Amino acid sequence: MSAESSNAICSRLGIPVPRLEDVLRAQPKTSLFRLMVLTLLERGEPMGLEAIADRMIDAGVDPPSGDMVLSLTKAWHGLAPVYRDRAGKMALDAGSQELDDLVVFDLRLKPLYPPLEPLPPPPPEPSDEAPLTREEVAAACGRRSSESFSKLRLVAAILDAEGRPMSVPEIADRLDALFRGRIVRFDADTVFRWNSSLVRPAADARLLHLDRGSHDLRVVRRMIREIALPQLARDARDAAFREVRARREAAERLDGLGAEAAAASLRRAIIRAAPDSGPPRALAVLDANARTIRTFAGDEEIAAAREHLKSFDLVAGLGPRDTLLDLGLDPDRWRRIDLSPPRKTRLLNRSGRKLAITPALVISGTTRISRPLGDDSRVAEYLLRGETTKLRRRLASDVKSLLALYTYGVLHGCVRLRWGFLDEFDAVEWAEKGDRSAYAMLEEAKRTGGFVDVVFDHAPGFENPWARALRCEVLDVDQGEVRLRAAGVSYAVSRREIQALRAAPLRARD
Repeated sequence: MSAESSNAICSRLGIPVPRLEDVLRAQPKTSLFRLMVLTLLERGEPMGLEAIADRMIDAGVDPPSGDMVLSLTKAWHGLAPVYRDRAGKMALDAGSQELDDLVVFDLRLKPLYPPLEPLPPPPPEPSDEAPLTREEVAAACGRRSSESFSKLRLVAAILDAEGRPMSVPEIADRLDALFRGRIVRFDADTVFRWNSSLVRPAADARLLHLDRGSHDLRVVRRMIREIALPQLARDARDAAFREVRARREAAERLDGLGAEAAAASLRRAIIRAAPDSGPPRALAVLDANARTIRTFAGDEEIAAAREHLKSFDLVAGLGPRDTLLDLGLDPDRWRRIDLSPPRKTRLLNRSGRKLAITPALVISGTTRISRPLGDDSRVAEYLLRGETTKLRRRLASDVKSLLALYTYGVLHGCVRLRWGFLDEFDAVEWAEKGDRSAYAMLEEAKRTGGFVDVVFDHAPGFENPWARALRCEVLDVDQGEVRLRAAGVSYAVSRREIQALRAAPLRARD
């Protein structure tokens, strides 16, 4: 079976359509879940589990349990970027960070960096008739002891590279420079003891001459080049790599600045619908950039909500894909962030007691908001009785709590589960490419000596998020703690207690 030449998902990711057999040959130990992702990439559209299983068996994948459908179900168990659509088929979340990471790091379908430019071919090796160069002599002598060469050949090489007679003091200085100050004994008496015509003093004994017709000179040239040319080739290759790396680092810095600007301009919405499933009868939309909230209730306002959402680039919420589908919108139009808990349950003891992890539990554990979400039965009652004012107020409160959770997840790359004796962190991929983590901001403030505004412990208020902020100087940052100084007093606190962080405005740092 051959893959199509293109499909919508692969085009969006900027990769050619992969072929399952090709990846299996190149990466025979690829996990079953990654092969499932690969099969969906190859097809470019949702597939039933049975169809995925058949395709993988055709490609030569053996099911670990003997039942490929069962094995795939166990391998998936709800992992992003694969989800089950409303038709019961398995599909890929094309706009998810998890899919990007799988494509680059696990499946290696797209390089993390562009390929390096090919290095220029080495120049042809000079013949023995060509005089030595200063670079060749320096490369031959630079990493060797002067005892590795006879003084006669060293002097002959220097005279050949210079192309002129030289005095004994000049040659002594050159030898000292070639061997980086290591003692090389050389004087006029040394020259007069040589029984060779290759190097001979002039009549006045002030200058040394090289006999360029001597056969020994060709031997010297060959000896020096056997040592120098490999070293010069390595030096040229290293210089080319340094140049490429410098260009890449400069491009990455520009790309990072561009990504930060793009992230700053990204319009982000936090949404909360009522009821949780089915066509929404009420909706709250929080504009995270402007920190404003609009609530919509009733059919006419819900229609207006659809238009309002089109002004955003990113939508975050509890199951935003389903909410957008229920609104009659195409979810793939937006970058979506699902703020649902990464885990559904937590095993508490050996007897099998489990803790059900709800969104409210994670929000409270992460932000310390005591009542983060409205009670489902109370919200249903508001809907039944048509108590629109109370419903709007409840949904507005919910999106504020969701914003606090989203802000924490972007800052730290995790959310927090606190219940009884538990205090654990679960990783989340909510940050955009240009979003700056708390660690990066603290490190920059430490390096530049800048100040930061920090909100600890509890999530900041919505109307004035920096009212409780402490203006601090960053003294030190490690993986767990940060040492800060405010008003002359030093603090050592866990980085995970930071709820909000920003560089202090310049005018307020003095």
